[in-house]
Amino acid sequence: MVVGSTEWLVIILIALLLIGPKKLPDLARALGSAQKEYEDARKTSVTKKTEEKKEEELLIEQAKKLGIKTEGKTIEQIAQEVLQKAEEEQAKLKAETNPEIKPKEETVASSEATE
Repeated sequence: MVVGSTEWLVIILIALLLIGPKKLPDLARALGSAQKEYEDARKTSVTKKTEEKKEEELLIEQAKKLGIKTEGKTIEQIAQEVLQKAEEEQAKLKAETNPEIKPKEETVASSEATE
C-alpha cells in the first residue's frame, strides 16, 4: 500500500493537532530511528539465514563426497554421520602409518573369532 501526498498531509495535520508543533520533530526522529533499527535487524536476520543455508549446503556436499545418503535426514543427523566417517578415516590413516595400532573393526573381528 502506497501512501500518497494528500494522505501524508492529513497525517501531518492530525499529528500537529494531537502532539503539538514543538514535539513533532522529536516524534519524527524517534520514528526514523525505530525504522532504522528494524531494517538493521531484518538485514542481520537475512544474512544469518543465508550463512546457515550455505553451511548446510557445504555439509550436504561433503556428505555426498563421503558416500553418505542425505535424503530424509536432518542436518544434525548428516553432520553426525560425517563426523563418524571422518573419525573412521582418521583411524585408518593412523593404522596405515603405525602398523602396531589396529583399527576398531579389526579388533572387534579378532575378539569375536577367538570366542
